[in-house]
Amino acid sequence: MPCRGFGCRAVLVVLVAAAMAAVTVSACDLTVELSASALAGVATYLTSASGDVEICFDTGTYVDACATSTLAVPDSVTSVVLRPSVVGATIVVTCNTAGESRSATGPLLTMEGSDSDSFSMTGFTFEDFGTEPGSELIVLKAKGVGFDVALDRVELHNMAMSTTGGEACLVCLLHDDSITLFAPTMSVVLSSFASYGHNLDDQAYVLVIGRRPGVANPFDVSVTATGVYLADGTGAGVLIGTSHNIAMCSATVVDFSVTNCDVSGGRSDRSQLRVQHCTATLANAWFADNSGKYGTAIQVESASLTGSNVGMVRNDASQHAAGLDAVSSLVSLGSGCQIVNNTGALPATGLHAADSSLILTDTWVSGNSGNGAAVVAESTTVTLSQTTMERNSGPSGGALRLVSTSVATVTDCYFSDNTVTGAGGAIDVQSGSLTVVTSTFERNSAGGNGGAIAAGSGAVSITGATFSANSAASAGGCVQIYPSATSADIVTSTFSGCSAGSNGGGIRAELGGTSLAFVTIVDST
Repeated sequence: MPCRGFGCRAVLVVLVAAAMAAVTVSACDLTVELSASALAGVATYLTSASGDVEICFDTGTYVDACATSTLAVPDSVTSVVLRPSVVGATIVVTCNTAGESRSATGPLLTMEGSDSDSFSMTGFTFEDFGTEPGSELIVLKAKGVGFDVALDRVELHNMAMSTTGGEACLVCLLHDDSITLFAPTMSVVLSSFASYGHNLDDQAYVLVIGRRPGVANPFDVSVTATGVYLADGTGAGVLIGTSHNIAMCSATVVDFSVTNCDVSGGRSDRSQLRVQHCTATLANAWFADNSGKYGTAIQVESASLTGSNVGMVRNDASQHAAGLDAVSSLVSLGSGCQIVNNTGALPATGLHAADSSLILTDTWVSGNSGNGAAVVAESTTVTLSQTTMERNSGPSGGALRLVSTSVATVTDCYFSDNTVTGAGGAIDVQSGSLTVVTSTFERNSAGGNGGAIAAGSGAVSITGATFSANSAASAGGCVQIYPSATSADIVTSTFSGCSAGSNGGGIRAELGGTSLAFVTIVDST
């Protein structure tokens, strides 16, 4: 059995101490014994309380979470702190029988935050019981301006959820659906949040911050998360944002890890991290050995995502984009990002961007395979710089394929050992335009035309590039320019050791007016 809990996972170190400015109490107003009536007793106490309340739970195991009443914080309480009575200890909330479902109606813990309210939970582990929509674990809703939420050292173990067709989440940090005249605001701070062994159906997420999918009211949310870990689970991971375009959403997520999670049986708009209508920064993230349909690791929709040191490795997609799928978004990956050894189907195996802007800087794209290209741009502007794309394989455009009038600029990049059964061993321009500057293409191969590059559309410009040992079974050992291209200029570039099965060992230019200047072709057949 793998080690579970904060005490045995070195990665789950508290990195951010959540400070709730609105909480003024320094000592516990109530100490709760962990007994079958604990939650009911807390609810009674809170009903008669007002202002700030801090509740310290004695350490131990809460044995009857399924059968007891829910803890609903009344409006009279403006600030809540829930924590163990011993600093650094963990409260375990479970059922009498492992795998039992909650019998109570309503979330286990819920609060509606009005103006300047706050909620803080520290050191809680929920384990081994099931739930369903209407009886989630934690539901916190903002119905005013300035609701502050902090979750520190919160773990979920072997939690199950059956949604019976409705949208749901185990932990839901939401905006009140009934508020339509103004945008409620919520500030969320997460420190060491984890879920292991969860079993959710195709509608559910482990964690939603912002709004449930499908809710169209405006909102305003800011998220700071340090240490989010999901492993060995079934179902979608984390949603930040909303399905609505009237949103003020910003998120900074550091140390995010998802391994061995499966959302392949769910809907196509489910992944392990989904960002919608939000501006997000993601750093030090790792997505490995997960399976899904579209964008298994990350989905970005009508949003902006900037990533550094983000790894998407050995993920699988039954449809496409096992790493990242972006629609109508700005995605910028750099500083050590990697898309490696993912598998998928048409059109992309690693990354797919549609109607978007895609920037890859200092990114490693390697070993992606299946019935698609490693990176596919559809009606998208692509900027690649100082990026290595190697050992990718597919039907055409092993590393990069441009479709639907996409525009790509490739600068100081390295393409090697990419292979395809069709055209364009490294890059295939099916529809769009391509500019290559001071980049290197080595040992790429195509079963059709264009061992390194096949360009059949738009303008092609290659300057200061080096091509060596590329091969094509048909024509254009290094570069194939089709007559359907609008222009082609190759300047100060070197071609060596290239080979083709029919003609154009170095370059095959079928476009009249193709311009070659200061081009060297040697040892090419």
